[in-house]
Amino acid sequence: MDAKDTGEFYTCFLPSNPPQWCHWLLNPSPSPGQTGSEEKFKNFTLTSSTRTPLIGRRSSSEEVMGGSVQVKSRCCRAEGVFPLTCSVRPQLAFAIGTMSKAKDYSSQTYSPGSGGPIKSQPTNRIDSSGKSKEKEDMVGLNDKFVQLINKVKNLENEKKKLETKLKILMDQEDYDAKVDEIARQLANELEQQIENLLRDQEKLRDDLDRIENVVENTKESYEDELKKKTELENDFIVTKKEVDEGHLAAVELALELEDQMGKLDFLRAGYDEEIKELESQVQNETVILRENDKRSLDMEEVVKSIEAQYANMATRTRNEAEMWNQKKMDVMVLNAGQREQELRDIKREISDTLRYIQRLKADLDALKRKENALKKEIDEVRKDGDENLNKGREHLNLLEEALKQAKQDLVWQIREHQELLNLKLALDIEIATYRKLLEGEEQRMNDLMRYSDI
Repeated sequence: MDAKDTGEFYTCFLPSNPPQWCHWLLNPSPSPGQTGSEEKFKNFTLTSSTRTPLIGRRSSSEEVMGGSVQVKSRCCRAEGVFPLTCSVRPQLAFAIGTMSKAKDYSSQTYSPGSGGPIKSQPTNRIDSSGKSKEKEDMVGLNDKFVQLINKVKNLENEKKKLETKLKILMDQEDYDAKVDEIARQLANELEQQIENLLRDQEKLRDDLDRIENVVENTKESYEDELKKKTELENDFIVTKKEVDEGHLAAVELALELEDQMGKLDFLRAGYDEEIKELESQVQNETVILRENDKRSLDMEEVVKSIEAQYANMATRTRNEAEMWNQKKMDVMVLNAGQREQELRDIKREISDTLRYIQRLKADLDALKRKENALKKEIDEVRKDGDENLNKGREHLNLLEEALKQAKQDLVWQIREHQELLNLKLALDIEIATYRKLLEGEEQRMNDLMRYSDI
């Protein structure tokens, strides 16, 4: 019998004359008696495709692959030891060799070429051919036994590794993971961050309202200043008009003064001419009187009195005219001084108004710049607040994803740990089975050695 490891299953090749108690269920069912296609398996023949209840059999199912039989489930023999291997899945162990008596099982030993137990026979009845055949069987069994021992060693090493890994996992399991606490703490921190962001948002909204109020107050102040500026411009226009009117009045007064001075000069010239005319008339009369000596009228005193009278009249008239002119001139000079002072005051007020207007323009420009800066700052603060809020939400989503991934990893580790525990249990069962097989093989070898000696 030969066996080949195909990974998950073991491929078993049946001898040409298997025991009568071993029946196989073949799928697909080949014709009974069909041999293998390879040179190595020409002496191996499939015997049956019927399902027969076997002692200790659980189930069996086979497939034909290139002249070999691939066994998928366990097959156990009725009694004794036979050089026949029926393999199964790695996690399902099966027995090879001598089976200790349990319930209906027997501890007798069977030979591959016989259908019953080997009984004690006399030494003279064992021929050389039987001894050589038994020797070959012993060599084959020894090789298989060595392979089995190596496999058991490998399984024990694997068991130790798995036990070590299981111990490490069990030690790690002793540590109470604080994933929920960490997640809760992280959630609290995120809630705190959200609350802080909401408070910052409320604070920014309050600042925005305050800044908007400041802007509104600034606008109102600007409008008031603009109204004042308009009123001052109107006052300036009115004052300028009054100044122009005063200047025109001063010009008119100056012209009137010139006219009066002209009239005064004219009157003075006329007065002088009248005086001259009177003097000439007096002189003429005097001359005439002198020539008319016959009448002998003395007109000198009359002329003198008339001259004195006219002189007094001229002096009085001149004094009155000069006084009137001087008075008029003083009034005009006084009015001109007053007008000049008023003009100077108006000019000073105009200069002050212009400076005040320039200052208002500068304040207006400063307020406009401040308003633009406040608007820009409000936009930046609003943008930063929105960005911080979005970042906080993204960070919260990332943390939620990380928490979900951590829970999934924890579930995966628990599942992997459970699979390792199941694998350890299966390996323990297989190791125990192989240990029983080794014990049965040792017992069989001892029995064969004892029978050989006999």
